[in-house]
Amino acid sequence: MLLANIIRTDPDAHRRLPLDTELTQAIRVLARAQQDAVWARQQIGNQIRDLLKDFYPAALAAFADLPSGGLARADARTILAAAPTPTQAAN
Repeated sequence: MLLANIIRTDPDAHRRLPLDTELTQAIRVLARAQQDAVWARQQIGNQIRDLLKDFYPAALAAFADLPSGGLARADARTILAAAPTPTQAAN
């Protein structure tokens, strides 16, 4: 409200902001896409963790101790691909 009053009462003392360039707009789009990808990855990881907690708790416990990434690590994905169920893991 205060800022609006300042601009309304004394507009000549304040310069207008320049319009965004195409490069600025492109960077904004890329930054938003990157943030959306980060959020999606976190959401999918949470869903996988929740499913494993109910269906395959031993795998979740084994991967919880892995440093830097846990379930996101390539070796965790390889193990889950090779033994996707507790029965197959026991064989």
